[in-house]
Amino acid sequence: MPVEAAKRAMQAVADENPDFEVTVVHTDYTSADGLAKTQNYLQANDDVTIVATNYAELTKGALTALDEASLGSVKVYDYGGDPRFWMQSGPGKS
Repeated sequence: MPVEAAKRAMQAVADENPDFEVTVVHTDYTSADGLAKTQNYLQANDDVTIVATNYAELTKGALTALDEASLGSVKVYDYGGDPRFWMQSGPGKS
């Protein structure tokens, strides 16, 4: 799914659900930075329900951070090029 289409889809969900907030966290597209940025975000925001990434390496980092934080109920979506990570639920489901 192209990035712009994903942004539109997430915004449509946010528009229909006033309690839903879309937050963008920029990374350098490495697993290590995806891990660090996800860890930092989770420490400041304990009510995360969905993580969406657009690159498999980011997904790996996010899954590790969610696993370390014991947040298995968080849905993880990767709309990048690696089908192993498309629409996963919970950490460690690679």
